[in-house]
Amino acid sequence: MSATWIWLIVALVCIVIEVGTATFTFLFFGVGALVVVACRVVGLDSWMYESIVFGVISVLSLALLRGKLVAALQTYSKDFKSDVDQEITVGAAIAPKSEGSVEYQGSQWTAVNESDLPIASGSKARIVRISGVKLFLEPKIR
Repeated sequence: MSATWIWLIVALVCIVIEVGTATFTFLFFGVGALVVVACRVVGLDSWMYESIVFGVISVLSLALLRGKLVAALQTYSKDFKSDVDQEITVGAAIAPKSEGSVEYQGSQWTAVNESDLPIASGSKARIVRISGVKLFLEPKIR
């Protein structure tokens, strides 16, 4: 397997991890790996230089852009504050202090049951807070 494919796989793995975590950290390492792929396409063929390009691009983009991206997301997520205290129906049971998945406003969300009580399948839950792409829930007690 050529080094170009290895760097491409590194980029894709970093981006997939970023999609799963939404921390805006792995994204920049994925970008660094993609820049190395571009450098290899135009003729760079040295692991040492590739590693330097990867490290410099990843760290610089992380240092210079992550804060702006997080701030932009926080500004955008302020719109979701109105969703706090909304009631949703949980499709699959979520154990206490565990994660699950729920559908909310037509999209799948990661849901965290913050309470000490389980949330049963088909029951109602209340959104306590939203952080990034996670809904924090507690069971709706009648």
